[in-house]
Amino acid sequence: MNIIFRQKSGLILILVLITIIIYSNSLKAPFIFDDIHKIVQNPDIKNIKNIFSKLIYPYNTNDYIYDRNDPSRPLIYLSFTLNYYFGGLNTLGYHLVNLVSHILNSILIFLFILKILYFVNDNYKYKIQVAFLVSLIFAIHPVNVSAVTYIYSRSDLFSTLFYISSILLFLNTVENKNNNLLFLSLICFIMALLSKQIAVTLPVIIFLTDYIILSNCEIKKVFEKRYYHIGYWLILFIYLILKYKYLGGIKDVEAGGSLWNRYSYIIIQPYVILKYLQLLILPIGLCIDHWIKPPTSIFELRILVSVVIILTVFLIGVIIYKKSNLKLYLFSGLWFLIVLAPTSSIFPTTSPVVENRLYLAEITFFLLIIISFFCLKSYYTKNRATRYLTVFLIIYLICLCITTIRRNQIFNDPVILWQDTIKKYPDNYLAYNRLGDSYLENGQISNAIQSYNKSIDIKPDNFVAHINLALLYDSMKEYEYAIKEYKKVIEINPEYVLAYIKLAMIYQIKKEYKKSDEFYQQALKIRPDLKLKLRW
Repeated sequence: MNIIFRQKSGLILILVLITIIIYSNSLKAPFIFDDIHKIVQNPDIKNIKNIFSKLIYPYNTNDYIYDRNDPSRPLIYLSFTLNYYFGGLNTLGYHLVNLVSHILNSILIFLFILKILYFVNDNYKYKIQVAFLVSLIFAIHPVNVSAVTYIYSRSDLFSTLFYISSILLFLNTVENKNNNLLFLSLICFIMALLSKQIAVTLPVIIFLTDYIILSNCEIKKVFEKRYYHIGYWLILFIYLILKYKYLGGIKDVEAGGSLWNRYSYIIIQPYVILKYLQLLILPIGLCIDHWIKPPTSIFELRILVSVVIILTVFLIGVIIYKKSNLKLYLFSGLWFLIVLAPTSSIFPTTSPVVENRLYLAEITFFLLIIISFFCLKSYYTKNRATRYLTVFLIIYLICLCITTIRRNQIFNDPVILWQDTIKKYPDNYLAYNRLGDSYLENGQISNAIQSYNKSIDIKPDNFVAHINLALLYDSMKEYEYAIKEYKKVIEINPEYVLAYIKLAMIYQIKKEYKKSDEFYQQALKIRPDLKLKLRW
């Protein structure tokens, strides 16, 4: 027992050290993307005295302000508030919390894989090796940079931490018949729900784990343990009711205004699943903001090819399962699809492909890969192929480490990050907006203007780019250009009161008082409570 304990401890130590090494160059990365809105510009996290009134509040989409806490993820914003309290906007503290969370998740995954392998086959001699390799790939895989180095993706880190903890406690509850552990498991489930909505899949995964891993696909045995399951479903039911009544709806409310309607979002999913699998197997084309064009028909070539490939893989999997009865293959495949279901199903989001959504789903995919590796190694036990397989695995792991380090380097410079995004998705007009913002932050005014104009070239009614240009020209006292852009903003969004106010102020400076008064009166029609001191 002591030998096994020392072996586990040694492997965990190696896991921790490798993770620290490959993420050491990410600790000073700046705020990027939604970090700006949700942390830097978020007033809710900057006063710890009133924090509890800011964490959960009725979500009204009519007057919701994007630069504040998301009430559906209170635990995440509590952590941001504590980060801000102790370190302000120094990104080091935020990155340390993310990195420690990722390390803890890697350790939990090691223990989780060990536990399910124990239940499946207690005599399986490769248990520790399989568990270590799965957790190692998880720890070093470059697709997880978007969850670890991108600070706002802390929601994936926290939800996974409590999600896996809840399952581990459930497994120990069944094993030891200890209801205290069940209570702790339910608490972890609640914490996962308070971190990210993806945790709604946990009751289904608990059932799946019981049915396949614990009960050997015998529903009667699951029914015998039904009282262990009730608590999870009850918590889920209460959560969904509260979310619907109090937090604006079941779907991701902040995804409003997406380019995707329900039909296009559903039919793109076969392509999305293949894209995710490609990123996991061969992490080429990693991107902070994948720009996938909505399909117009299910008969598009990329959709048809994806469906054919997925059906082929599914049929091969069924044949392998029937002949080999490999329960872990079934478990791994279903876990992957179920965990992705909330974001890859019928509820449109801002983008169908988001790398950090793989953070929890990928665990069992790595398990499937490593189990397959050891199956091949056992099959070729008296052949040179075993050496080649081992060498290939080592080279693959080294490549993953190098790619992660390089990916972190890209995250250290927002200009390079958005240039990388545009290189992969030249039609991503929002990436040009963010590149312009990054140039502006660096004082590169001409480059910022060029980026905003490029965004407008791609999408002429691009509200964000026009308002950015208008404000920039305004600050430069290039009033004719500013007027042109503010008027374009009003043309796109006639209710945008700031544009009327800015035009009123510019015309006052130009001593064109009649025009100034006209725009001020239009602003008052939109906002009767507006008080603005203008003199003419």
